[in-house]
Parts: sequence; C-alpha cells; structure tokens
Amino acid sequence: MFTVLGGISGPQAVHAASSIALDGIGRNTSCGETVELQNCAAQSLTTTKGNDIIILIVQCWSNCSLNISSIMDKSGLTYVQRAYFPSVTYWEYYARTKSPVTSDNITVVFSESWTLKMIQVFAIKGASRGIFDPNLSSPVNISCTLPLGVSPCSSSIETSTQDFVMASLTINDDPACNVTSGFTIVKDTGYFEVDYMIVSKSAGKVLFSCTATEPMSIVVDAISFQGPA
Repeated sequence: MFTVLGGISGPQAVHAASSIALDGIGRNTSCGETVELQNCAAQSLTTTKGNDIIILIVQCWSNCSLNISSIMDKSGLTYVQRAYFPSVTYWEYYARTKSPVTSDNITVVFSESWTLKMIQVFAIKGASRGIFDPNLSSPVNISCTLPLGVSPCSSSIETSTQDFVMASLTINDDPACNVTSGFTIVKDTGYFEVDYMIVSKSAGKVLFSCTATEPMSIVVDAISFQGPA
C-alpha cells in the first residue's frame, strides 16, 4: 500500500480557504447484474451540493490494452471525455450535476476482463463554467523513465486561477512515495492513487513529485474556481 506525494515548488506555496472544495468521494460498489463483473468497475457517490463537477478517473496497470465500452450513471449524468493517454493507460471524464446525488452508481464497462483496472469518482463544488484552469488545454502526463526507486518522478503545472489540483499516479506495486506537504489522498489501492490540493491564484507553478519508490506515471490536472458570486 502507499500514500503519495506532491507539493508546491518555492515560497509561493499558498493554501486557499475558498468555496472550491471536495464535495464527495466515490466508494467501490457492485457493477450490478447487467454487466459481467470482471469487465467493469463501479463506485457509489453521494454529494451535498448541486452544480458540482464530477470527475471520473480510469487507470489500467501493467501493459493494459483495455478500451472503455460505456459509462453508466444511475442519476442519468452524461460524462464527457477530458483526456485519454494510451502511453500511461489513463482516461479522464467529467460531468456536471444539477442537484445533489445520493448513492449514485457510476459503472465503467470495459472491452474485456482485466484484474488491475481502477476507477475513482469525486465531486468538486465551486468550479467555474469553463471547469478547467485556462492554462491547461489538457492534463499534463508523464511516464517515469528514470531509474525506479532512485530518482524522483515529478510533474508541474502553471496555474492561473484558484484551483483544485488533482494528480493520478501508478506505482510498480511498491511502498508509498515520500510525502511533501500540500496534497491530500482521495484513493490508495497499492497500485493507483489520486490526490488533490487547493491552491490560490498566486501559487503559480505547482510541483507534484514522488520519490523513494517505483512511480510509473503521473497525470496532473486542475479545476478552476468560479470566483465570488
């Protein structure tokens, strides 16, 4: 098992007490009777606010060749693909709610069976109409090619607004990354982790770094705060 990582570079590390915040974390649940259990992964999500952004991250570990066949949502939400990076087998989707959801089942159906397929759903309140930080046309992704367990694997983004910064990481079934201040864990499975940090507009460059283990890939993205009403 492991906990990950991350931090902000330099003295401009600023944590923001703001209206952008985590509003719900998906928990693993059954896919239901309509799909083969080995071909799917599902989570249940409950939120407290409407007009949330729901982020769905899908990652497949170890030479995975899966495709996503469909995404089913009990509350009828439609998910838009934000990114797909075949080099690190990563998908990112998002949806926006109109009202709070309760025990919403989100099921991802895959093209075939695979053991190490992971998903994570979470809700963010206070996101802008444009949703993502204007500096990021897509998430930043890297494969960790330096000697495993020897050198850090890091990725950075430049933020332009107050942001909910999220990072997804795969690790080669090894212990936790060394942790620097700032990021809070959303999910940790031992192969896959998602973390987040809320930063102010003045944060600028945000660095996410993993050391002292075997990181395989890092993907970083940022949801933008909508500003005062």
